[in-house]
Amino acid sequence: MYIYSDYHDEFFTFEGYARNVVNNPILLRKVVEKYMPVEKVVDIHVGVEIEIEGVYAVEIWVVLSDGITSLVLADSPIPLTPKQWQVIINKVDEQYRRVRGLLIEPKPNVSFKDLMVDLENCISSLGLKLKFLAKMSRAFLSRSLNLIGLRPWNIVLALSRDHIVETYLIPRKFLKDVEKLLKDKAKITYI
Repeated sequence: MYIYSDYHDEFFTFEGYARNVVNNPILLRKVVEKYMPVEKVVDIHVGVEIEIEGVYAVEIWVVLSDGITSLVLADSPIPLTPKQWQVIINKVDEQYRRVRGLLIEPKPNVSFKDLMVDLENCISSLGLKLKFLAKMSRAFLSRSLNLIGLRPWNIVLALSRDHIVETYLIPRKFLKDVEKLLKDKAKITYI
């Protein structure tokens, strides 16, 4: 596995695979603590995951007592050149700009209440809770996303019902799980 540390502005190698590290909290902490001062690490979050030209990459956000930094972990069969790293980092940055949340509109045959129950069950099965942000008109949604001040490891779920939107906050790493669960029950749009 190859690692770019924003904290050091350097590249490193580490035994193992980024996919395994992301899915194992103990391994994730071990990797972070190898490249960050242990006494300063407050929290760890998974950001954007991408696959580009056969290289899987994921950004790990580390909240330190004196700021926030990140590591980009990449699985590649060959060492990555600085140009390849730049392509990966640009693609990761593009994902943050492109996807700040999901607008979820129930299909005509699905009730809003049923959709909420399914969503809450999915989120709780992942060990999370939906964090309610606000209820607003749909017209105000895109403007309010700028006001929310999202951390890069979170996204907004906006559930639409009759031109009113209820917004919730969830970790970005569960974006694909939510999409998979709701794809047959709702129209999903990136916001």
